[in-house]
Amino acid sequence: MSVTAILQKVPLFSQLAPVELERVAEITRERSYPRNSVILFEDDPGDALYVVATGQVKVVLIGEDGREVILSVLGEGDFFGEMSLIDEEPRSAHVIAMEDSNLLVIRRGGRDLRRPAGPVAIATASTMVVAILFGIISGELNPVPSWPSHGWLLLVGITSQSVGYLVISISLPRLPAALVSIILLAQPVATVVLARIIPSLDETPSLDQLLGVVLVIGGIAAATIPVGRLRDRARGALA
Repeated sequence: MSVTAILQKVPLFSQLAPVELERVAEITRERSYPRNSVILFEDDPGDALYVVATGQVKVVLIGEDGREVILSVLGEGDFFGEMSLIDEEPRSAHVIAMEDSNLLVIRRGGRDLRRPAGPVAIATASTMVVAILFGIISGELNPVPSWPSHGWLLLVGITSQSVGYLVISISLPRLPAALVSIILLAQPVATVVLARIIPSLDETPSLDQLLGVVLVIGGIAAATIPVGRLRDRARGALA
């Protein structure tokens, strides 16, 4: 079932026009949670609304003695987290998956239009300061501009580092979390691969770079393995 079809069954969105519903679907992420995994912790920031697409979750409070107090059980089509979006208060309870569940997550967008540019400006300024300090320490800093090397450097700084990072910071919240993680982790791998296959660069990866590629690919593989499902299947096979 499509995201739009699921949202249409939710009372909160059932009265929206098709165009408006499509806009909501565009900013919706799909997340999977294995059984007994914690979806939300009490006192977490209230920045998202959750819709149960499949499965079942429970809203609980944990007493001082460690016992669970179940406040409600939510199934397909139910939603939670809407009050935190309204009052901007932290989460008031834990939410735990009672079985393997798929949820739709709709996060609150930033209200400050300057926010995406802030991290970009900080990252660019930090890179500049570190590069200057390294150049001074190594004795390789040449503050006198030369053409065309500094021209190309300025072009890269404006396009790739400033404009590119700004576009990325704006678009990432609209993408699924898993896709964002893979893109960010795969970027250095792609850099090493492209540097090797582009003839004009004629770069040979060092041992450290190859080791980094292996670690990144291994990390992505480990993070995407459905450990909970494999564990349940193993238990079922042994039972």
